[in-house]
Amino acid sequence: MWMQQHAGQQVPEEVFRLCEQAVRSLNNGSFGPDSAAFVHWVHVELLRTEGPPQKHRSEDEWRALFPRYPSSSTDDGYLLCFEPSNVDGIREALQKFGLCVVRVLTESQCEETVTGMFEEVNALRAYYGVVGPPVDPHNAATWQIENWPSKNRYLVKDCALHKQAFANRCNGCIYEVFAAIFRERRLHVSVDNWGIARGARDKPDWAVFEASLPHWDVSPWRFVEDVQQGLDPGYQGLVALTDQNLETGCHLTLPGCTHFMKQWCAERRQDWVGANQSFKAAEDDPVVPYMQPVPLRRGEMVIWSCGQLHGSIGSSSQDMRLVQYIRMYPAPEAGCKVGVSKNACSQSDPKNNGKNNNNNVTISCFSYIK
Repeated sequence: MWMQQHAGQQVPEEVFRLCEQAVRSLNNGSFGPDSAAFVHWVHVELLRTEGPPQKHRSEDEWRALFPRYPSSSTDDGYLLCFEPSNVDGIREALQKFGLCVVRVLTESQCEETVTGMFEEVNALRAYYGVVGPPVDPHNAATWQIENWPSKNRYLVKDCALHKQAFANRCNGCIYEVFAAIFRERRLHVSVDNWGIARGARDKPDWAVFEASLPHWDVSPWRFVEDVQQGLDPGYQGLVALTDQNLETGCHLTLPGCTHFMKQWCAERRQDWVGANQSFKAAEDDPVVPYMQPVPLRRGEMVIWSCGQLHGSIGSSSQDMRLVQYIRMYPAPEAGCKVGVSKNACSQSDPKNNGKNNNNNVTISCFSYIK
């Protein structure tokens, strides 16, 4: 009864004591010294099976919880983008919104990366014996699912190993940004995947197949527990290799989400979720409508907290959306309290029960990179 009347609040000890008295009374005082433990066990079972009541909030209350990441000063449909040298701005944006956008690659670096991406895609096609014309990012006739090295929604099933992918992982701008975020120059970098989404204007089923549903890369309960223990859950990142907007599809996030996660967990029935598994948001979760699209110019990188609800918008364009996933974190010898799950990366797929589609490894990214 107390939980129903105080939705979203922690049950105080006084309520547990009153429940204990009621239990003793119902059992004529014969329940013994275990009555308190029984009451707490019942409370845990209620949270596990029935779930706590959710607090009802007004539209204004929801909007106040999730502030919009600011638009570009040119009002061109894109968002505020920092230079890597703007350390204070990057840190403040991550603290307030749980994400930031940073300019990291030049036009020529993006072009070289796209060339390298499709060199690797077509090399993989040959390796796996795929028959048909080479995949051409400018020719939609080559985009049919049977023409790719993989039929999963990433269209490639191996981490990106082209030399240009490694050049980007050791890019000085990206390195300086993560060094500033962690206040640490001894960093490791993930060897992660390409991100490919086909233009789906004439093939709407491609948009559905390749869109990423709203999810967390780690269990929200695990995130809250890590934060309470003083552990930084770390950050994810992706670099846009093509211009990305609402038509081409783009990253989607819930700004300010990390500040709300403790309360979100207090209002949900807890499911057991492993440390290395993603957790998909329910379609009717009231936070989902407050997610914000993150359009990106070519060469911009969005970095977001591992505690941030995120996903992507499907394409309604004829153009591909291409990205490279990159994240950095302090090396073990740095002694930082940063949580790095073995396979917790942006490629975990909520449509695959949260399991990762590839085995990611790490390489060192040394402090002498300039």
